[in-house]
Amino acid sequence: NDLTREEAAQMAFNTLKAPMVEYASSGSSIVVGDTPIYIGGSNASVVTTNNTYGANISNEKADGATNYTLQFGERYFQNLTLEGSVDEFGRPAHTWANGKTDIGTYSSSADFTYTADCTSGASKTALERELRNYDFSKLAAADVFTNGKAEGSSTTAGSATIKSASDLAAKTGNGLLVEVYANNDRVVTAVVVVETELMQISRINTSNKTVSLKKVVGSYNVANVDEDNASYATLSGMKADDYVLIVPVYDAVADNYKVASVSEPTMTTGKITAVTTSGGVNKTITMNGEAYSIAKIAGTDLTGATPNTTNDYTLWLD
Repeated sequence: NDLTREEAAQMAFNTLKAPMVEYASSGSSIVVGDTPIYIGGSNASVVTTNNTYGANISNEKADGATNYTLQFGERYFQNLTLEGSVDEFGRPAHTWANGKTDIGTYSSSADFTYTADCTSGASKTALERELRNYDFSKLAAADVFTNGKAEGSSTTAGSATIKSASDLAAKTGNGLLVEVYANNDRVVTAVVVVETELMQISRINTSNKTVSLKKVVGSYNVANVDEDNASYATLSGMKADDYVLIVPVYDAVADNYKVASVSEPTMTTGKITAVTTSGGVNKTITMNGEAYSIAKIAGTDLTGATPNTTNDYTLWLD
């Protein structure tokens, strides 16, 4: 079968990271029909090097001591490097570069992802069962991020406040994204929480090319969005007082939060016909025959008040 362009690119990429091998002897061969069959060849041995470029892509040492295992990319593209890093949200990532030119930083895929409230009941039981064989004891405070800001600076194993699946469940909530990263030994290496908040556009300054935002619900203030921010084009095309969904991310250099992404919420209007509660907190609201889960980051008018069934309300949805 023909390869697609994507499949061919993936195979070429895999080749860059493949260890090189050599054979002391190829053995002898016989030809059956038009097909050569090789017999008696030696086993493949991994090619190693003590040159520094042997650590450009992988710093694995085949003999456990001095020589690096040589990858195909290290042998034939000696300016190509691969380094571990994190993205702006704290996700484990890897950065490719060609000499002094960065090619790009690419985030790893999470091992587990949660977007709903798993703090109690069947959802908590399911989360704990899913993570029952995973070790949280090595998790450091510096490896737990909320919107790109680390829980703490400590890199000491076990210094994070999340020490179990139950602790992780407490971080979840409707409208939140919680990601868990682990290594092949089922040791949790990072936890990333991303909160999306509802804001309003307070001002669009066309002369300075900035957009100012104000909180509606949530705890983040974000810096003005200028034309260098990828979200500026979307926000500047809207109007003052428009509602927007904002994902803030921490900017360590400026020590504030900036807009990482923006989207427009949907809304629905009508009478609220039913409310479910748990522990004195509203959990779902039914409007126009559909039940909506209430976001963890929501106003007290949603979480605590009892809506009047005779009034019309507007719900803003993520």
